Amino acid sequence: MTASISDLGIIIHQVRFGEADKFVFIVSQHHGLIKVVAKGARRLTSKKSPHLDNLNLIKFQTNRGDIPQYLSQVETVNAFSEIKADLKKTRTCFYLTEILHRTLAEGEPDEALFSNLKKFLEDLNLSAESACRHLAIEFQHYLINRLGFPPPKSNEPSALVSYFESLIDRPLVSARIKIG
Repeated sequence: MTASISDLGIIIHQVRFGEADKFVFIVSQHHGLIKVVAKGARRLTSKKSPHLDNLNLIKFQTNRGDIPQYLSQVETVNAFSEIKADLKKTRTCFYLTEILHRTLAEGEPDEALFSNLKKFLEDLNLSAESACRHLAIEFQHYLINRLGFPPPKSNEPSALVSYFESLIDRPLVSARIKIG
């Protein structure tokens, strides 16, 4: 049985589970990548549902118990509304969170990674659209160094997609999203 968790985190992925539940993947400040079950989160009357959007910075608590733990409380700290209002920024974030979801090991605390992800989202939320690409490239290079992967052969931005696809041995779905 594991202890309950009370932490700050960023939601990077969700999967429908059962009739009304969700698996929620959170990069947390003190516990690394964790997977929790949000019971009833897909019901219209759920009080948790509005807080469980991808890219939300949340304060959350889980119940004690076996893995996966159940989300007991959640509160939005920052919804990054400027990112969500811009399709290019949203696509960029989904691409980066897909990389995080596929490369991070569950339960490995990394406060520096969390801080840099939070700073990236805050900077992107406040930045002009022209700075979006530069911020994303900078964060990708940070990820490569932080996670201990060898540097890519090419520093071209377009080569980073194929580099990450080769690391995870599968195509990145979010990299193929086209904006009209």
